[in-house]
Amino acid sequence: MFKPIYQLYLVLYSCSHNGVQPSPAEVHYASGKMPFDASVHDQYIKTLDAQAAGIKEAFARQQAKAAVSL
Repeated sequence: MFKPIYQLYLVLYSCSHNGVQPSPAEVHYASGKMPFDASVHDQYIKTLDAQAAGIKEAFARQQAKAAVSL
């Protein structure tokens, strides 16, 4: 499982590559000036899960294909 700050980094990194600027609160979380509590963590987990859904499905298909070919 990813650590919460690394998860925040992934969300912020994806935003910067999509032309979306991080909010002031996200900058404070990333710099350690604001606590990254459980409710904020849950919000970012949901975002990451949504972003990773396609990757997870691709790995599942790859695993299924590998199991059949064995």
